[in-house]
Amino acid sequence: MTTNQTYFDEYGELNTLGRMLYAEAIHLNRLDELPDDIYNHVLQSPWASAEIIDLYTLIAEEEYETNGPHPFFDLSDNSIGAGFDDIDRILAQLKAEAILNPTYEKAIEEQFAYRSSAAAFTPLKVRKPIADELILKDYIDFEWETSSNKDLIFTLENHQKRLIKERLSAGTTSLRVDLRPKDNFPSGLYYWKLALRGGKPIIGKIYIYNS
Repeated sequence: MTTNQTYFDEYGELNTLGRMLYAEAIHLNRLDELPDDIYNHVLQSPWASAEIIDLYTLIAEEEYETNGPHPFFDLSDNSIGAGFDDIDRILAQLKAEAILNPTYEKAIEEQFAYRSSAAAFTPLKVRKPIADELILKDYIDFEWETSSNKDLIFTLENHQKRLIKERLSAGTTSLRVDLRPKDNFPSGLYYWKLALRGGKPIIGKIYIYNS
């Protein structure tokens, strides 16, 4: 079984849908039904494996709905992307229209290279949201782990301006960002930054869609 680009990004890495499909396969004990290129890619990619384990942990910790047919595994023809077409189309469109910040993009690439290193260690590890996640809800949940006793600074911005800046007390490990009123958060690319006080920020990007 092979896939098209539905589950891979332009760099050949698993995208949000691909990582989520693999995490669901673990949860449902259906790894043998994954497409060959997804399964083999994860075997050869420590970074993808780490991202998927994080997702699987989140699924296992939450009340995850397993009743009813799965939009990939339980289709009679196993057609690639069925049930995900709209999400994939929306995400592709937002990526095509995104105005990138070169400085942030470089920082994200450096973070990726550092995280892939076996010697990598950081006192701050973000669990949510995953890279390039498409946000369809009225809120975004951020979750992280830290061994530091320092305060944190969180910011969220798009290409036009900074929309949120919050100082979080030491020991805080989660933040829910309300995306209402929706007029304040138009569809598009958003960068978020999370940093321990006085430290180098972790930078990530998400895509918000308001229908």
